[in-house]
Amino acid sequence: MGKTNKAFASAISISVILMFIILAILYESLVQSFIIMVALPLSIVGVMIALYLTKLHFSLFVMIGFMLLMGMVGKNAVLIVDFANSAVKKGSSTDEALIEAGEKRLRPILMTTFAMLPLAIGDGVGSETKAPMAISIIGGLISSMVLTLYIS
Repeated sequence: MGKTNKAFASAISISVILMFIILAILYESLVQSFIIMVALPLSIVGVMIALYLTKLHFSLFVMIGFMLLMGMVGKNAVLIVDFANSAVKKGSSTDEALIEAGEKRLRPILMTTFAMLPLAIGDGVGSETKAPMAISIIGGLISSMVLTLYIS
């Protein structure tokens, strides 16, 4: 488990660094890249709370769900920033653009979160591996959604 934790930390670190570099190139702005990257640690809060409430341990399957979560949270943050940028270009104020972007992305984020519920509450074959993964994703998506919209 110690080797797995070290490999997981390395994989997450490298992926976060590469994601930041790609975003900086894409947006040609370190500020917007940083804003997107702020959403990633906000999801960690939700994962930890979800694992605590369900009395699950940080296992290999939670790590896999966490890696998936990082991609989903990054994608959601990128889309919110894209929507906000396009609204600002159309003449909206920054606050109006952020509210509009948040409204447009709320439904897809909630749909993704609710799509994980059958995996989280299922008790069939393989549920002992799927449930921790789904619970960590649900907790991370909810906290990331709420905290990102609140902070931005």
